[in-house]
Amino acid sequence: KGQYEQAYELYRKLVETAEAGTPEWMWRVQGGLGRVAVELHQTETALAALKEATQTKPGDLSLKRYLAETYLAAGLLDDGVQVARHVLRMEPDDLSSLIWFTNVALLADQKTEAKEAMQSAVQLSPDDPNYRIQLAEVQLRAGDNEPARQTFHTLVHLIDLSIKQLRQVANLFVMLDDSESALACLQQALDASQGNDSGILFEMAGLLAQMGKPETALETIEQAIKNFPENIFQNVFKADLLALLERPRAAIECLEEVLQRIALLDGSVDAKWSGKLAENALPSEVADSMQSPSAVYLRLAILQRQLGNLADALEYANKALSNDPADLVLRALTVDLYQAMLQDEQALELTEYVVANPLVPTDDPRSLPTASRSLGGVA
Repeated sequence: KGQYEQAYELYRKLVETAEAGTPEWMWRVQGGLGRVAVELHQTETALAALKEATQTKPGDLSLKRYLAETYLAAGLLDDGVQVARHVLRMEPDDLSSLIWFTNVALLADQKTEAKEAMQSAVQLSPDDPNYRIQLAEVQLRAGDNEPARQTFHTLVHLIDLSIKQLRQVANLFVMLDDSESALACLQQALDASQGNDSGILFEMAGLLAQMGKPETALETIEQAIKNFPENIFQNVFKADLLALLERPRAAIECLEEVLQRIALLDGSVDAKWSGKLAENALPSEVADSMQSPSAVYLRLAILQRQLGNLADALEYANKALSNDPADLVLRALTVDLYQAMLQDEQALELTEYVVANPLVPTDDPRSLPTASRSLGGVA
């Protein structure tokens, strides 16, 4: 930010010079001032400078793009789209301009114009699957589900797609509630990876679970774990599937193996909780329940509680609470366990905090029953 502020002051001084008033230099100085003002979020100054620059040099499309984007940032959507249309009229067959205009039109909620721009891009480069994928995304955003579906099927059946592109299309099929086609895309991607991509297997397992096929999902996640045994998320998801299949002891064993593996790596759950879930690999409720290192301990506490092992459940609940001491779900669970074990003093201490911070724990995405329901099970 300091560099932008220095540049801003420099341009302000240049504006006052005699040279800055000549056509040769005006567009440069005003354009530079406008761009720096954008970075400093000085919108009014940016708009005034960029308008001055584009009037001085109307053929400079980069300045017009900056002006359009600045209008949008200022909430002046109609003005921004009007400038963007002018840019596109000057370069109707330029792919970069078409993609840029599509993004501007979407920001301004001009979905019809966005679709038209992407359709032109597809016509200009019919063999590039990326443009068709973007067209399908725009069609989805516009609510044109059937045209989007047709675009996807054209992609899958007529064009060779990379593994990354197949996964993109699979995600878009999920948005269309077409799980079978999404699964077919992921299987195609898996085949292209020679069956060794744990990320694809993880996505397939999550999709199979949502399709009400937990047994097949379990087989798939086990294959992913075989390829990448260190991945915490995959192992935790396996435990969720085992719990869903009413195999709580196997789920506990799986989670305890996760803790043992972390211990062998000379670290705690908190220290080794790194990386992130693949996008849309799991139902959102399950993914949300894995965002904290207390996820392992929380699941163990709930499972042990279900089996009636209150002492073990309380031990794990307290470990989870030590990671997230202000977490109301964990506090409510721990209160329940203290009360079940007739440890009223400890229960009262935690209850006072929970009462002061109201909560409906059954709706929290981190509860195992909620996760199970999201996978198609019955809590």
